[in-house]
Amino acid sequence: MIKNFGQTLKVFSLVSLFVFASVASAATYEGETVSKVVNRSGKNLNGSTVQSLSITSDIYRVSLEWRWVDEVVFDCEDDLLSDGTSGDWKGFFNAPKEDKAARLAAAIKGVGISTAERLLEDGVFSNKPRSWRQFADRIERASEDYGTGFGYQVLVEFKKENMINLGYLVEGQCGTKVVSVRKLVPVKNYYRTESKDFEIRIKNAPLLRGEQERITISFDGFDDKIYVSSDYNSYVFDRWENNNKVVYELDGTRLQVRPANSLEVTRDSITGTLKLKVVDSAFDSDLGHRRVIVGKVELDKSGWKKNVLLGSIAPTVLDTDDAVSVIDTGVVVEAGSSIIVRYSIRYEDSQYYNSDESSSKKLKLKL
Repeated sequence: MIKNFGQTLKVFSLVSLFVFASVASAATYEGETVSKVVNRSGKNLNGSTVQSLSITSDIYRVSLEWRWVDEVVFDCEDDLLSDGTSGDWKGFFNAPKEDKAARLAAAIKGVGISTAERLLEDGVFSNKPRSWRQFADRIERASEDYGTGFGYQVLVEFKKENMINLGYLVEGQCGTKVVSVRKLVPVKNYYRTESKDFEIRIKNAPLLRGEQERITISFDGFDDKIYVSSDYNSYVFDRWENNNKVVYELDGTRLQVRPANSLEVTRDSITGTLKLKVVDSAFDSDLGHRRVIVGKVELDKSGWKKNVLLGSIAPTVLDTDDAVSVIDTGVVVEAGSSIIVRYSIRYEDSQYYNSDESSSKKLKLKL
């Protein structure tokens, strides 16, 4: 987070009296964004968690100065073939709105959460730049508009890392040269350290065995934010301060997700029949009775030129209290056969899973 000098230090009523020709802007104060992650995983049927933590952030006085710096220039910076499609943008373009700022900050080295939020608000990356030059133009304009000089870190200090990570450079395929350019350079000087205590209270957010979600708290010396990454619960949250401690209360609602079951195929060594073993990776005896429906199963035997249909099994309902159920297909195959199995699984009347049929799965195995 970046604060203007006068706004941040009103209590001190300080005014900068020094002016240098090389200084391009008034001083601002910038906090280092520090994040801590709380991982929730495994069986938690009552859905409650309480976690306490502290975060410390250093705050710097930042001024922008014009300086001559050496910059490495790659001769493929305008190459439209290096369009970023192979880059790791940390899922930014497909992320839900509440996660986009964190994803953008993780993807672009030199961009913090606060800057990422401004870039998001201004639509700077509403679409993916098709070359490094397009990317750099957007960063330079934003850096100038914001008056923070963050573009220096992104485009000079961490240039090569960002070009590679974002898919605009493959090492060894571009020639380079070093040029001296005049840039606005942020000059940081340590000012003070701020610490803040947090308590995260989670309720009504059950998890089954094998499930996991992440809660991230970020603090930059001025502001704090919370982000949740979960496929199993949605949250509404409230924030308040109590005795110099920030309390976040997250009230969850369980999302009915697709079942996490898997299916294994075995061959009975005596009869030669194929058996399907349905394994519930999230099984827990406390969940009680449940109905699992294995959709139509098709069994093919791999041949030299084409596959041969061995048989199919109509949808099978498993009323079970066990983690593993076995279905005897009645199909006999010889040892060493190569088998292809297509199947799907769904639940009925489950508190934790929806009733949608899972995507059709395909197993290839040699028995």
